[in-house]
Amino acid sequence: MNTTSDISPIKPTRYFDFVDGKISISMFGKPNNWDNRTISDADDLNIVNLKERFERIAAVCKAVGVHKVFCPNPTQFNATVIQGKKLTKLIRTRDKSFTMCRGQNADGVILKEDDAYWISSADCPTIVAYSPLSETAVAAHAGRDSLVNRMFLQSGRRIGDRPADSVVESIVKCFSQKEIGNLHIAVIAGIEADLFQHPLEDAKYGVYNRQLKKYLQKTAPIAISESNNILRINIPALIKQQFLTLGASADFFEVTSCGTMAEKDKNKLLVWWSHRRGDNERNGTLIRLNK
Repeated sequence: MNTTSDISPIKPTRYFDFVDGKISISMFGKPNNWDNRTISDADDLNIVNLKERFERIAAVCKAVGVHKVFCPNPTQFNATVIQGKKLTKLIRTRDKSFTMCRGQNADGVILKEDDAYWISSADCPTIVAYSPLSETAVAAHAGRDSLVNRMFLQSGRRIGDRPADSVVESIVKCFSQKEIGNLHIAVIAGIEADLFQHPLEDAKYGVYNRQLKKYLQKTAPIAISESNNILRINIPALIKQQFLTLGASADFFEVTSCGTMAEKDKNKLLVWWSHRRGDNERNGTLIRLNK
């Protein structure tokens, strides 16, 4: 994966070419807020700060030739991957040169040639899986609760319409058995493993953190460590283990070096927004499957 860096507010903070340029990945961090979560309808553009944010996202997309992006709402962490055509709520710039496609709760979208995906997040990684055989890809939000079925761990029951325990399983289901072993997979950004801490005796979250520890000890022990009664989770390692369990190859698996909680630039300023650090703002990631 080739990478460049630029801290300009319009140019990407980080840019990656994946699979010999077949997939372009542009990441945008501080100082701008790239949050599109509350831009769910055209009427939202009547709110000044949301209009400015929408226009900023449109500008960086159009700068690289992207005029339509698929933007499902990932805040449910529901491990769902959908087709772009299901995103039927269209939000457009006044001149109709850019369209944001919304209207469904999902972590990921299936991408065909020239499709693009936008995700606003802070600490959650994004997954891209590409099949050279079908020349299709899936881009998906991969927060902790997208990778682990929290409701199942807490209740022992699989409740609701969640299609899989992990979004990784939902991604793999988008490809044929022949394709799975040849998938090219990238994990983009995310919180550093040593900083993703889960106190096992926390008054509020301790019970769930211990359930999480027990589950990961069985399914992905390589993804966890513990000291001083604090569980630390390496999300990229968890994602990798889940893909390998389902038949993907480690030979085609990559992880970017962006750490969202602590990474600093040459001026010792924080590069990314971080939910764990208390930020309400979000980073933006644009993923395009090129022709």
